[in-house]
Amino acid sequence: MIRVILVDDERLARKRLTELLSCHPRIEIVGEASDVESAARLVRATRPDVVFLDIQMPPHDGFQLIPLLPLDTRVIFVTAHDSNALQAFDAGALDYLVKPVSPPRLATAISRLAQSHRAPCEEILLGTHGDWVKVPLNAIAAIQGNADYTTVHVARSEARLVQRTMKEWRDILPPAFLTLSRSLIVNRASLCGMKVKNRDTTELALKDCPNKIVVGRVALLALRRHLNSG
Repeated sequence: MIRVILVDDERLARKRLTELLSCHPRIEIVGEASDVESAARLVRATRPDVVFLDIQMPPHDGFQLIPLLPLDTRVIFVTAHDSNALQAFDAGALDYLVKPVSPPRLATAISRLAQSHRAPCEEILLGTHGDWVKVPLNAIAAIQGNADYTTVHVARSEARLVQRTMKEWRDILPPAFLTLSRSLIVNRASLCGMKVKNRDTTELALKDCPNKIVVGRVALLALRRHLNSG
């Protein structure tokens, strides 16, 4: 089954989409939301595979939900306007449907969804609405956590603060990313050196990143275990 949630501020629009999706037996609707804030809470609670997302939902718009989604969550925009299609695909949307949605057009979107279901994530959006950048996953050099936020160090780019937890990252990152502590993940391919400052402090140098990552004894031991096992 493909688990979906519907996000639209119009109840009748959600009802109509529910009726259309009922013709697709692989689709399971696990929740509905009428605004960005409630949608973000619903996504965290249900972890859907895809979000059918409206754009104009005053006082916010659907694009503000994108940076809050888990990395492997697909997005299909469903909107009354065709003027935001380019921005939608730049934001990583799987498809863009214009209301009123026809059954054949929805079937095409479902087919694309089925083909992409659980496909490996290769690119991600970092940042916030209006200030995001799409980067290849392998360009991430390290991730440092602080509560519900993480600082993402990207090769040949500035670090980005994003609203994602370390658990969300661990759930999607491939094995090349090494968990060294509850608050640090490092891309093994990005490691290019280390300098022991004292028994409690070591600096990790990352390829194409200006900032060094400072780790303690526990993280250093974890790193050495990973390297020795590889």
